[in-house]
Amino acid sequence: MSFLFRGLTRSSSIRRLSLYDENYICFNGIQSMVPFLQNASNLLELNITGNKNNIIAEGFSLLFRALSDSPIKKITFNNFDMDSFEIDDTSVPNNLVILDLNGNKINADGCRQIAKLLRRENATLKELHLGHNQIDDEGIS
Repeated sequence: MSFLFRGLTRSSSIRRLSLYDENYICFNGIQSMVPFLQNASNLLELNITGNKNNIIAEGFSLLFRALSDSPIKKITFNNFDMDSFEIDDTSVPNNLVILDLNGNKINADGCRQIAKLLRRENATLKELHLGHNQIDDEGIS
């Protein structure tokens, strides 16, 4: 994975990047993506789907921080069995319109982090997808 992202780091034309379940990405793979994501001046959509049990919550938080100054509008992070994660208010992508977190195991702690995202002063989020998670009454309230 690191070879791919080393090459992509020099690319400024990528607008959409999708990595599906045949790509077994672990936390080290996410770390190798960071330089590309920080320099991807035209990346509007990132879709990482179907890597169950390979990327931990820290990987999601790392992705969010790496994309904080990017023009990204849509992040899809599906099927990771991730129950919670940390969102730093200062490192939320400023142009994020769609956040798709379907198929994880997001619980009440994860909902608290999502609430921080939604309460931001200049929130741009228009769509939030949370299907097939473990959100209960505590997470909703």
